[in-house]
Parts: sequence; C-alpha cells; structure tokens
Amino acid sequence: MVRNLRTSKRTSRLIKYQFGVRVPRNIAEAYKLDQANGNSLWTEAIDREVKLLRDDLECFRVGDECEITQDYQKIPLLWAFAVKFDGRHRAQLCAGRHRTRDPETDYYSGVVELETVRVLFVVAALKKFKVIAADVASAYVQALTGELVYAIAGHEFGPLQGKILIIVKALYGLKSSGAMWRQKFSDNLRDMGFRPCHADFDLWMRDRGVRYAYIAVMVDDLLIFSKEPLSIIEPLQKIWGYALKGVGTTEYYNGADIEWDKGHQCWTLGTKTYIKSVCDRIEKLLETPLKNTGSPLDADDHPKWMILICLFLMRFLFIK
Repeated sequence: MVRNLRTSKRTSRLIKYQFGVRVPRNIAEAYKLDQANGNSLWTEAIDREVKLLRDDLECFRVGDECEITQDYQKIPLLWAFAVKFDGRHRAQLCAGRHRTRDPETDYYSGVVELETVRVLFVVAALKKFKVIAADVASAYVQALTGELVYAIAGHEFGPLQGKILIIVKALYGLKSSGAMWRQKFSDNLRDMGFRPCHADFDLWMRDRGVRYAYIAVMVDDLLIFSKEPLSIIEPLQKIWGYALKGVGTTEYYNGADIEWDKGHQCWTLGTKTYIKSVCDRIEKLLETPLKNTGSPLDADDHPKWMILICLFLMRFLFIK
C-alpha cells in the first residue's frame, strides 16, 4: 500500500502535455508558464472563466458569516486546465468535492453509449441526415445546485478576494452537479418534444411524422442527427438561452476523427488526432522523436500462421 501511495504521488508530479502544449497543474504554475512562454494565454483563460462564473452566470453570491449555518460546508476552489484539439487554452474553476458529504439523492449522470453513436452514423448515412456537433458552454452552471456550500475567494477574483462566496449554481466538481445539469437539460428537451430512447436514455428522439430527429448527449457535447438541425439548435439558443460552441459539421467527437467518405457514402471514425496527441506527449516526456513506420508489421511477417497456431492451441488446450 505504501508503494502505491508513493507511486501515485510521483505520477501526480509528472509534467502533462495535451496536443503538444504543456498543461499547468495549478493556478500558480499557469501564471509561471505564461511568464516562461512570453504570452498570457493561461491568464486570459483564467480571467474569462472568472468573469463568466462571477458576472455572466452569477454562480456566486457574496455572503457574510452570520448566514453560514452548520448546514453549510466550506470547500476549496480548484483549477483544472486543458488544451483543446484546436489549440484553445481552457481554464475551469471546480469545487473541491472531497470536502463535501454525499447527497441523499442520486447524483450520478449517464452518457450516451459509443455503440449508440455508431448506429446513429449508419442511420444518418442511410437517411441522408445532417450531422451537427455542438458544445454547451458552461453546462453545469446553467442549473441550480442542490448543496449548501461556500468558499473563500482567491486573488483571481480581484476585489472579491477574501470574501465568502456562497455557491448557488451547480459548479463543476460538486457531487450533485452532473445530475442537476442532466435534469435541467432533460426537462428542456422534453419541452421541445424529445423523448429518451428506451435502449439508451442519453439518446433523445423526436418524431417528425415521416422521420425522426436524434440528439446524442454526452454531458455537454451534443451530436444532432436531423434533416433540419437548425430547428433544434435555434430553440436551444433563443428559448433556453444556451451558449453553443463549435456548432457545425462534426469533425472530432469523443477522441475520434469524424469524416464523410464520399466514395463509399458513409461516415468514418478515425484516431489520427488522438494518436498524434499521444505521440507528441511521449516525445515530450522522453525527449526523443518516435520512429514513423508505414505498417506495424514487417513485410516478411505472416499473421495467418499465427492465427492457425492460436486456433490449434485453443482446440487442444482449452476445449475438452
């Protein structure tokens, strides 16, 4: 057990890269990386997140000590950083859920199954559906939180530094935030005429008379399969007020490259971007370039013989 704990601590100190860019582990390191890189990409990402949560979405309410009862839980505010596949720097403020008690109600939220998404791409090819991707900006904090929690503002909050911030929205990191967001978004989809599929509750369907429209939901990532995707996107933006990012023909989803093959008239899922990201990270860590080969097998290899040997062993060793 001691060995595992030490290994975990060493792993947490490893330098992390995403798409070839070094990712900070905390807010102090983010500011240092900006100074070392001669830019302000991480600082700007932090400022955007603070402004969004504090001013635009009003996730916090400034409180005082007299209203903090024993039902409230004090938690730290933590920062998570990431680099998107298109090079965008992302800073996200999260709640320290390790300091909170487990809610009495269910706080889990599901995601659409990958097999469901694959079937939808087959349907889209057969029915000539348009496939539109969209990302709901700051999804969780669109819903109210079901927990009584507060935090002390850090220096990144400017004039609010040191003040008590009562968290009123479902901030990322809280144990119930995923369920609260899913409940709110599900209610909106039902009002738009969608119903969950019995085989996968995160696949939403709407009967359009001669055809169906589908929405595959993976937390805040949406894949819309429809002849008229604007009839779905516009209500989400104008009626429910969601800020949708990356709206357009899908090119990348859940680690996979998505492309329409005109020759075979079908959608293809690839891993080129993901593999390149992994290779870039390995090269950074090992400080050596990886060898590029056209095939994982040597020209003299004959895998059919290996298959025959495996079948032979299975026949006589595992089958009585």
